[in-house]
Amino acid sequence: MKNNFSFSIINYQLLIFAALLTAAETAAAQSGGIGGVTALRTPDGKPVPISQVSLTYQAPVRQKVYDVEDIVRVHVKSNWTYNNTANNQRKKKIETSAEITYWSKITGIFNLPVRSQDTASLPALGGKIDHKTQNQGKLDRTEKLDFEIACRVSSVMDNGNLFIEGTQSTQIGEEGKVIYVGGIIRPDDIKPNHTIESAQVSALEIKEVPSGNVYDTARRPWGTRLIEQLKPF
Repeated sequence: MKNNFSFSIINYQLLIFAALLTAAETAAAQSGGIGGVTALRTPDGKPVPISQVSLTYQAPVRQKVYDVEDIVRVHVKSNWTYNNTANNQRKKKIETSAEITYWSKITGIFNLPVRSQDTASLPALGGKIDHKTQNQGKLDRTEKLDFEIACRVSSVMDNGNLFIEGTQSTQIGEEGKVIYVGGIIRPDDIKPNHTIESAQVSALEIKEVPSGNVYDTARRPWGTRLIEQLKPF
């Protein structure tokens, strides 16, 4: 039992020694050694790089410098839910009547009008306005977006941020749509595979423009839209 215990201690000491030796060689290759040990050098006197003496060395990831026209893939992922109900009623009723008493004669001092003596012939003005507007609306809509789109770097700002924008179009038969994505991103947020999440895009703008028979049937005609924009009430 005692021999096994002693053998375990010896193995443990050997492991510690090997670890210290590896660390010393790694540090020596970088800065000149530990405890006065001279840095490892090649036969021609050049220092040995750490990548040749360390078993755990990994080269640091170099940040790509993005320029105009470079491509960045944006992963758009969001859930939108709309729920809106409106019921507006407006009623306006106006009745008015008036008689023009100074009508028939334009005489007197300084051409001031004189009251007509014939009250039966006085013209009368009257009107009635009865306006009623009733609007009802209900909107329940749920949208889920989960797709990737390749965006082009349009410009590089003074602080290094990038303005990106990209479009994606699909056409199936007579139905199609065009999706536009744009915004501002930081180069540090871009992953090594040149992708970025939509949550990290500032001033994110997403537009979806459908086309086809279904869209033409569902949308309001241009004349209706024009009347609704110009009507004063």
